[in-house]
Amino acid sequence: MKKKTLGLFFLTCNIAVCLLLYMILQIHKFGKQIHNIDSNRYTHDLSGSSYQKPAVVYPRINQDFIYRTLQLEDSVNLYFNTIGDAICYTEGTTKISIEDKTCVCRNDYSGNDCGIPKAVADAPSYSTLKSKLRRRLKPRRVVMAFTFNHEFDQLEARLHEHYKHVDVFLVVESNYSSHGDPKPLRLLEKLKNGYLAKYIPKLLYIFLDTFSPSGRIDGWAAENHIKNSASILGLPRLNQTRPDDLFLFSDADELVSKEVVIFLKLYDGYPEPMSFSLRWSTYTFYWKNKVNTVVTSACSLNMLRRLLENKSNNIRAAARELSSSKNLNNVMRYRKLYGDVGIWVVGSTMHPAGWHCSWCFSPKDILVKLTSAINADFPRWGDYPEKRNLTYISNLVRTATWFDGKKLSNRPVVQVDKYFAPAFFLEQSEVFKDLIHHNMTNKNITSGIYKKNV
Repeated sequence: MKKKTLGLFFLTCNIAVCLLLYMILQIHKFGKQIHNIDSNRYTHDLSGSSYQKPAVVYPRINQDFIYRTLQLEDSVNLYFNTIGDAICYTEGTTKISIEDKTCVCRNDYSGNDCGIPKAVADAPSYSTLKSKLRRRLKPRRVVMAFTFNHEFDQLEARLHEHYKHVDVFLVVESNYSSHGDPKPLRLLEKLKNGYLAKYIPKLLYIFLDTFSPSGRIDGWAAENHIKNSASILGLPRLNQTRPDDLFLFSDADELVSKEVVIFLKLYDGYPEPMSFSLRWSTYTFYWKNKVNTVVTSACSLNMLRRLLENKSNNIRAAARELSSSKNLNNVMRYRKLYGDVGIWVVGSTMHPAGWHCSWCFSPKDILVKLTSAINADFPRWGDYPEKRNLTYISNLVRTATWFDGKKLSNRPVVQVDKYFAPAFFLEQSEVFKDLIHHNMTNKNITSGIYKKNV
């Protein structure tokens, strides 16, 4: 009897030891690095806890996150109200006149159905385009793609602005900088710990673990390699795409307004590709430049595949690509079969189509941008040690001075309307006061702190 009791005791101890070893292994697994910079090899282990707000359950990121596919579905959002014969865009309408059966538009919208935002109505060719515009029977799906380095605030602003209306976000992150140096996967590290958890259902993460062989010497080759991966690696992971789905590709600091994106979803009749005239500022929103940034950023998946070699960065070079001799016959055929081909610029100085807040970081993050830049677009300021000094960078931000010593702006501008900055920043003006309000003695700028991403 004693032997049986003793044997049972040892068996129980062995089980307890095994359980303890299993728990230790799980803890070790939880703490394992996602990537190893020294070997440039990727460890596919995304286990870890997911942050959850009270009473809200968000999807966990598991080991399949970086490989998963998403299916595009038709929007369930209701954009128009119908009373009698009057069909009115809800956001653009103050009221519907039942007696006259007409839509009464808000000041920043126009059109019979109040669906034309000011940025579209101010477009140079709108007067000739107006008669061709027509409401779609069902909203167009929108794929929004961009590359990511360390633009966390801009990423949050993008998702805040567009999550309800954009169907999927393709975000590219590499373990190489644009210069070709190994770097951490800053976004993925945060995502596995619950960052942006409520946005995960529409977020398709694209891990790029290669660098252009010639990219160290030819910076433009590096840029093409990184930016083209958005479409080359991203689109095959989308199911049920359609030729008329809109593909909108931009840099992380270029943000088209939701009013413009919704218009593109709801209407047909405009030419493609689309360029956007964006309010351009440097370092902060109050250091506004005299001219807008105009960048070609969008086209249909049909045009991307048939005329632009399925390369997302070719959209930005569409003026060159579509006028090249190799493409002339293809453009003529496309125009005959599918619709008008021609770069359509949306937005104006008075009513921009969005924002381009260039170098809008803390001095510490400006330093990251400096050292990450491609080996092109010379002078490459990150190559100069004196330009990498944080005190020097802080003074540039405070005085609106570029790295060559030239003034970017004579005086700061103040917010007078919604075009000043994306709603995400304006709604948190105290958090982002250093980006919105000018202060010559601002200690936060000097210390290199804007917002702490946690």
